[in-house]
Amino acid sequence: VYDLLRRGVADDVIGRARELYPRKLRELVSALGDYLPNTLLFRPSCGFYAFIGTGVNAWDLLRRGVKRGILFVPGGRFFINSARQDTARLSIGSISLDLIRDGVKALRELMTT
Repeated sequence: VYDLLRRGVADDVIGRARELYPRKLRELVSALGDYLPNTLLFRPSCGFYAFIGTGVNAWDLLRRGVKRGILFVPGGRFFINSARQDTARLSIGSISLDLIRDGVKALRELMTT
């Protein structure tokens, strides 16, 4: 770790991440607006996640989604007393920027079938 810091590698990685992750989050919010309007629970200004309302039990939706390669985190556990079982937490952490829009389209198809 010391050597990476000394050589400035960490600064390069951090600089790229500071540029990339806000773009990915904007792309996710934009795609949700285009393909799953009115599902965003709140508009994130930073971070790696967006919460959406699924309209159905998110665990049931996830079980069907796994069969199609669509993964997300059911959002109920992020609410007091797990009160919102009809929510999902979507992450931009590991997905590439150019796949976000396709992922939201696939999620829309899953949610509407």
